Amino acid sequence: MRLFYIVMISYAFLGCDSFKEEVDAIPNRVGELVLIQGFLSPEGSIIRVRVSKAVSYFEQPILLDDQREDIRELLTIREATVTIIDEDQNEIDLEYSEDSFAYEVLATEYPIVPGKKYRLIVKTEEKEFLAECTIPMKIIEDIIVDTTLLDSDFFTGSLNLEFEDIIGEPNFYIVGAKYLRLSDNRSFNSDFREERFISDVNEDGVSLFAKGSISGLDGPIEVIAQVANTDENIYKLLRAVFVNNSDQDENPFFEPIIPPNNIEGEGGYGVFGGFRLYEKQVEF
Repeated sequence: MRLFYIVMISYAFLGCDSFKEEVDAIPNRVGELVLIQGFLSPEGSIIRVRVSKAVSYFEQPILLDDQREDIRELLTIREATVTIIDEDQNEIDLEYSEDSFAYEVLATEYPIVPGKKYRLIVKTEEKEFLAECTIPMKIIEDIIVDTTLLDSDFFTGSLNLEFEDIIGEPNFYIVGAKYLRLSDNRSFNSDFREERFISDVNEDGVSLFAKGSISGLDGPIEVIAQVANTDENIYKLLRAVFVNNSDQDENPFFEPIIPPNNIEGEGGYGVFGGFRLYEKQVEF
């Protein structure tokens, strides 16, 4: 089967400083796609939207990480007009930044409000693309953070997170954590694999758990645990990216997950969504 593999320029989310940004899809006219991605959060310091071109090959995945600035520079569309409008018709134009290869504005200039609906308008090369999202109203109240030593020779173990589900509505969570080894001030990301994606679709108001890897347990560490309550599109997008990258080389019968798309306009593809982010810092 022939598959088109499309690379999406993404930005760091939920403590993942670098993740593979390959997104699989099977569009009819892949070469003409404009890829758009923007995640809004009241807890964010910068509002950022990426607008880029598609790269595709028959039966050949492209893996892109944050270090490939040459490819980012090649794919990014710089001459777009990017506007965000809230439900009260307050709007702001985002400015392009060569530092991030994205259109952005400081959140202090345009605060994102929980529960509000936002509209994105992107104009480029005589085309117009539209998208809408609603910011989740609620945020989790706390995270219980603990560690378990699994290998005393190499001082590796698990980082255990527990939090209470938000009651009364479907929720889609993505968890993550950074930890700092205080002996040498080196920072690492804990790998939660697919446990980072948690949904309460079949239950409500229960305790939820995730377990990630951790090292350096022979000395003090500082952990920043994170839980994002995202809209369904962000959840499905990031899970598709993760599963597609994880399974395509390991499973000969692998079938890619098609990521969601809420971008309106011919040739547009991507996700404009909202999330709430809770962080907790703990020392061990």
